[in-house]
Amino acid sequence: MGHQVQIVDAYQLDGRMNATWHDADQPFVLGRLDYLLCSVNGVVIERSFVFDAADVPQHIRSDTGILPTDSLDASDHRPVVVDMRFGNSSSVGNSE
Repeated sequence: MGHQVQIVDAYQLDGRMNATWHDADQPFVLGRLDYLLCSVNGVVIERSFVFDAADVPQHIRSDTGILPTDSLDASDHRPVVVDMRFGNSSSVGNSE
């Protein structure tokens, strides 16, 4: 029997979109191609975001050395970052 899963609803740091893919050289519009799924049992999503260096505030980029073009230079996909809390560790990985 399958397990119920949830899609992590992560948005870019500016909160405007959940796009995880963009390539200006392609004829396609940016969009959400990358998903993170997790169990609905025993897992609580604390925070999540799609990382795009261009959305990081300037003062943080200056302090950390992040450039606004780092995401574009690295890949046409953006990482989905998630903080999870495991509420009931006995249910995680359970193969009922």
